[in-house]
Amino acid sequence: MLYRRLNDSIILCLAYFIISFCFAGISPRLAYAIPLSLDSGEKENAGATVEKSDPLNRENTRDAFKSFIAAAEIEKYDRASQYLEKGSKKKSEKTKEIIIQFQALLDQKYFGDLNAISEDPSGDLGDDLDPNEEIVGQIQVNQTILDIKLIRINDKDGKQLWLISQETIQKVPELFAKLRPSKLKSLFPAYFIENNFIGVPLYVWLVGILAFPILLVLSWFLVHFFIVSFRFFKKFFRRKHRAYPYKSARPIIFILAAFLHYILLSLIGLPVLIRAYYAQFISVLMWAGVGWLTFNLFNNLAQRNLQRLLKKGRFNIHTLMVLGNKLLKATVFVVFALIILNTLGFKITTILAGLGIGGIAFALAAQKTIENLFGGLSLLSDQVVRVGDVCKIGGRIGTVEDIGLRSTQIRTLDRTVLYVPNGALSIEHLENYSRRDKFWFRHVLNLRYETSAEQMREILKAFRELLAAHEKIENDSIRVRFIQMAAYSLDIEIYAYLMVDDYNASLELAEELLLSCMEIVEAKGSDFAFPSQTAYLAQDTLTAASSSSK
Repeated sequence: MLYRRLNDSIILCLAYFIISFCFAGISPRLAYAIPLSLDSGEKENAGATVEKSDPLNRENTRDAFKSFIAAAEIEKYDRASQYLEKGSKKKSEKTKEIIIQFQALLDQKYFGDLNAISEDPSGDLGDDLDPNEEIVGQIQVNQTILDIKLIRINDKDGKQLWLISQETIQKVPELFAKLRPSKLKSLFPAYFIENNFIGVPLYVWLVGILAFPILLVLSWFLVHFFIVSFRFFKKFFRRKHRAYPYKSARPIIFILAAFLHYILLSLIGLPVLIRAYYAQFISVLMWAGVGWLTFNLFNNLAQRNLQRLLKKGRFNIHTLMVLGNKLLKATVFVVFALIILNTLGFKITTILAGLGIGGIAFALAAQKTIENLFGGLSLLSDQVVRVGDVCKIGGRIGTVEDIGLRSTQIRTLDRTVLYVPNGALSIEHLENYSRRDKFWFRHVLNLRYETSAEQMREILKAFRELLAAHEKIENDSIRVRFIQMAAYSLDIEIYAYLMVDDYNASLELAEELLLSCMEIVEAKGSDFAFPSQTAYLAQDTLTAASSSSK
């Protein structure tokens, strides 16, 4: 069981690790491919764009420091020396040695975040330093700490450039003398230490690949140890605990393994520039893991609440919960997508502005869809109809089978399916038969004209007694009246409310009452009328007299 659970995760995480390392190794080379192709003094007249900006990317502290590291990493020492303050360039060989030492210190003992360094040409004005000075990180060897300071100068063309200060460079040899080689390196042959692949030493690749599954298994045990301990303490204190599905633990395992892996590679001497890009990529993966965890937590919570609502028969809230869960998942996806884009360096304000303009265009193009969406939300929140209700909409009667985002599905009496857009349903006259608390019983009984007044009084009295004696009839609503003498009948109105909440039960009770009314009419010697005409025949007087004389 453990092997099956870890197998897919290990393969997936190893793929993430290899992709992230390749991304980290290639990114700095792609980012600085054009600047690194320029040597000192080249392309002085390359065009207006080059003349207006520094080809060595020294106009802000982040680009200047990163460009120096990139040049030193690919052994462009002449170029790297141009990021140093002039007073520190005494001899080319000495400068090259200092750059190599500085690079080794940065790779092993640099503390700072390259991506957090200011991109403003004026530097970070919020610190307490001189406006022309900027601290971009620290190097700590044993108890000695060196602040990496950049200073701003004006070149011969009047441009303001940022360079690594002479004060920092002068302390590099002293600090490098205190640096001790990593004990981990001694475990590998010289071949793995001296050779590299896309800027990453081979021994780092080997450690990274072997460490990831180990850290993944360790993270798995740590997370499940916490879960088991939590369950134990809950049981110890006799408290009920809910099941924690493995799907919710997977993101935590992944996040923990990625974090530990980054810490390990930082300790074994991952090149500082690649470490920065790798940290950025790991941040993206960790934010994706947090989004994955949030998505699973919301999904598990929604499923638990939906099951509880179904057991209680609250189908209307169930439908609203399903819709809310979908919208919440979409919101989580959008939020974490924006966070990941921000981590990758995209300008979120620009993206949000674009989304705002796109949202307006989308809203104009999808008015009916949005109308139906909000119509569905209105139906669900106001609980106008629920799944299972019998309704009359636009002259059609049917049972509501589903309330979706766009339309409501109704099964009609002739067993066809009627789809009504929610926007139209929200403004349509809707009669919900399932919401009746009592049923209206009203009938007009037509008696024959041969019924006498005395018989009529006895029939009316018997009808009132019948209704008043029944336990499922609302007494305050009973009304039995002789209302009119129609063309061919004497009409009696029977009016009452039946105290039942089921349509079939109301039909059964109405049937019982009508049969009792028929028995009363028959018992009182009357009968029900039907449309008829009576013809009265009269003979002529003279004709009748002559007939009698003969």
